[in-house]
Order: sequence, then structure tokens, then C-alpha cells
Amino acid sequence: MKAKLSLVVALAIIIACAGVSMAAFDYDSLDFGGRTITFLYWDPANVLDTDVLAEAQQRFNFKFEYKIAGWEEYVEMAMARLLAGDSQYDVWMMTQPHFVQLVGNNAVMPLDDILPADFFDDADPTVVHRVNSLKVKGKTYAFYTWQNVLNDMVFWLFNKDIFEREGLPDPYELYDKGEWTWDTVEQIALQATKDTDNDGEIDLYGIGEMRTLFTLMPNFAKTVELVGDKYVFAFNKPEALAAINLVYRWRTLLKISQGTWDASEFAAGNRAMAGVIGWQFWSLMGTDLNYGVVPLPKGPNATKYVFPIDKVGMFYLPANAKEPEKLVALVKYLSPSADRLQTGMFDEWIPMWVRDEKSAQIMIEGIESWEGEFDLMEGSLSVPLDPVFNGEKSAAAHIDEIYPQIQAQIDELFKQ
Repeated sequence: MKAKLSLVVALAIIIACAGVSMAAFDYDSLDFGGRTITFLYWDPANVLDTDVLAEAQQRFNFKFEYKIAGWEEYVEMAMARLLAGDSQYDVWMMTQPHFVQLVGNNAVMPLDDILPADFFDDADPTVVHRVNSLKVKGKTYAFYTWQNVLNDMVFWLFNKDIFEREGLPDPYELYDKGEWTWDTVEQIALQATKDTDNDGEIDLYGIGEMRTLFTLMPNFAKTVELVGDKYVFAFNKPEALAAINLVYRWRTLLKISQGTWDASEFAAGNRAMAGVIGWQFWSLMGTDLNYGVVPLPKGPNATKYVFPIDKVGMFYLPANAKEPEKLVALVKYLSPSADRLQTGMFDEWIPMWVRDEKSAQIMIEGIESWEGEFDLMEGSLSVPLDPVFNGEKSAAAHIDEIYPQIQAQIDELFKQ
């Protein structure tokens, strides 16, 4: 389905009904014999559609249990259930930091021989890309999701009022000309950063919090690369070193980037630009902030704009799943259809999140052009970069120094 959006006519209501896909499964013969099926998740809110869930319990003869594990406790609880034999009828809902820790311990079931050949024929393309991006050494583990890709897609915001007041270039025009780059954004941020009330202190910064999430993939860099059958730390590659150095340059050397992870300074009108993750738009909806949306600025190694995603929640099965084919079928039945995922993004979220048609168009282009730009190791590795960001060491020297310990982390995670 091609996205069609007009902010004048787009729906602004939430359609509660989840679509039900019937492809590849004989649902009439799906019966769990009254067993309890446990969905393990770190969020206390049950994100599954309650009406579809109630109907499914009656139709497929099972009892639903929603078990909550805190973010920090998720892996421990999942392993405990696996080792105790309690996870045979579990479905694990988790993001990649949990998945990476569990897959390395052989706790997650590979599904290449379980999924029907036409399993993804009716799926939203971004679901397929997410499944493929989460493959580990060629094996498929993730198989569906309950959330659309926009939830975790990363964008760059600019304050239109500040840009107009300071006479700054139009980011939309720069984007259209392919000139929305690190160099251009740096020049804009230098002009925007200033002491506006003449008290001797900078109170308006060009950019909010800057971190490698906003620089790696826009420069076509990765945290790890698969070399043969081994994951190798890739921060010593030129494109990654450039991304790390950019954070140092903007945050420490030029002092044009200051802020916190929640972009609260941008929301308060004290930053001209800021990087945000999709779900952060909900906190901006209650403000009258006049902002525009563009992609992350691209680095010198990039040949196109990318719209990376931060973390992604997917369904997995534990390694001891008793009837994996039936569990996969049930999850497919409970999951939002492609139409439902797209309706949520194009007709509901985008009209609520954006302030103008151009922002909506760019968001749609981001979704439709997304091909799995995603870092498997985001949130899974502890890579200390403060010595670089504080100006104590060069990026190249520091990465060379810590390379063995980071590679050891990776080897331990994947048991390689």
C-alpha cells in the first residue's frame, strides 16, 4: 500500500481493531487444549488488542497470561523460565538488547525451518526488513511485531521560529537539493548558538544532545561487522571514527551541542535543532512548538539520506518452545496486519505528530525507503567514549586502546 496523506483529510482517530491475517495457517484446527500461553514483556501495558485476544482465547482454546519483567530483569527472568522448563508455551516480546544477550546463550529458537514459505507474503515490508536485520549469523529468530517502524525511527527537528528569526537557511530546501549534511548543519548551529540576553552565558544552542546514534548510520558506519561467521568490532573503520569525532567536535570543541536524552531543551525552545526518536513526538504534541522534521544530516560517506531505527520490539520463541508452529500461527493471528500498521502510521500518528505537509511527506519517505537501517548492537555494548568526547584522547587512539576489551564483550555475547 502506497502511503497517501493529506493533513486536511487524514484520519485523526485511533482505529482499535487489529487486522487478522489468515495466510499459511489452518486456523480452524488450531487448538491449545486449554493451556496457558505466557507473553513475557518489559512494559506493564498490554499492547495486544484486547478484543482480538479475547476472541482468540475462545477460538483456539487457551488461557492468556501477561507476565511483566522489568527492563533490567528481563534476561534473567527469561533464562530462569527456560532453565526451569516453564517457557514451553512462552512468547517473548523484547527489543534487541535483550535478544542479543539471550541468543548468545542459545535461549532463543531459530525459526527458519518453522516459518511457512509464504509467512511474510502479506506482511508490511518494514516487518520483513526488521526480521532480516535481526538475523544472527544467517539464522532467523524474530518473526513478527506488535508495533510499527515509525515508533523507533530517528529524525532531526528544527525550530522554525528560531530559523526565521535568525535568518537561517531552510532545511527543507537543503534536503530537497541533497545538501542536508554534517557541514551544512554545523554552519547553521554555529550561527544559532548565542547569548540571546547578553548576560555572558550561552542560552541558545544550535543542537540538543548529540550522540553516536545520530551519526553512525548517517555516515554508513556500523558497530559490528560480520566477517565470516564472527562479529567484529567496527569502530576502527574510517566512517565510524568520523562519526565519533563529529560528536566530539560539536559537543566539546565547538560547543554547539548541549542537551539531555529527552530533548526537553528543544521542547522548551532553547535549541535550534535536535535529534529525536519517533516515540518522543508524543511529548511534543502538548506543546505549541513550531517545528519541522527532516532526516538526520548525512555524513561524507553517505550516498543517500537514511532513517535509522533505534530499538525495535519483536516476537521471539524460547529455545524449548513445545509447539512452535502453533505459537507462530497464534502470534500472526494476534499481530496487527500490514493495513493496520500502515493506518497507524500514515493516517493516525503522522497527522498528530507533524506541523506541516512537508514534514509529513518526509516521514512517509522515511518509512517507504527504509530497508533495515538499524544497529544490532545498539544498547547491547558498553563502549566508553567519554575520553574522546572530553578531548583527552583522539578517537583512533582510544578505539585502538579499548578494542580488545570491546571485542571480548562481543565474543562473549555471541559465544564466538
